[in-house]
Amino acid sequence: MFKKLVVGRYLNFRDPKPKLTYVDGEFLAQPRVALTVEQSAKEKVDVQKRDSKGDLVKLPDHSIKLVTQKQRVSDILAGENEEKAHRNFQWLGYYPGAVSEVTLDNLPVLSGPFSGCWMMVYRKDGRVHVGHVGTDINRPEKTRAAKEAWVGFANPNRFDVLRGFNPVRAWAEDSPERISGDGTPVMIWGLVTEDQLYSIYLRQGGLEPTRYRIAGVKQVEPTYMTALAEI
Repeated sequence: MFKKLVVGRYLNFRDPKPKLTYVDGEFLAQPRVALTVEQSAKEKVDVQKRDSKGDLVKLPDHSIKLVTQKQRVSDILAGENEEKAHRNFQWLGYYPGAVSEVTLDNLPVLSGPFSGCWMMVYRKDGRVHVGHVGTDINRPEKTRAAKEAWVGFANPNRFDVLRGFNPVRAWAEDSPERISGDGTPVMIWGLVTEDQLYSIYLRQGGLEPTRYRIAGVKQVEPTYMTALAEI
């Protein structure tokens, strides 16, 4: 699946996370949500023009200048591609205040959005799980509840905590520049494969609110215990 996250590619994506009822401070088992990246197609779209500094270019009447841009776009659809398994992954949703989790099984796990949360890999009930520690920069009580839930598991189960990372920190010093067509919203995802961790930096692309441009992809070195018990 990682090979389909090509820098410059556009994705049509709607967050498919299930609507779940939960209590802050708990581990939340999310049902498996399998998705696939469809084969890309070229499109011509009108987008907002930006200059070399990333600022919007305006016309004399103060309206924003539009330019035609060629985009290579892939839809993300529900289900698995049985013939091309490398396009498949499972989605792990963000639930503020909780640690959402899925089993790693045979599909890589993609999760987001991240603004400071951690993505963890650990053993639980004899199976490898991936968790999203749902912190919230605007609600400290949610952040506290999620972190306490994680630390409450990690400390007495140190040998079962395998690795983890903070996807946002990967871009602390060199976030990708904006280009023509990029909107203001930024979205960062984390990807866990069987043996690698990646951070994916996306910018809203074009005038469609559900279209995102993959602006950057980084492999991230994992963090291990005991640091993961002290987030």
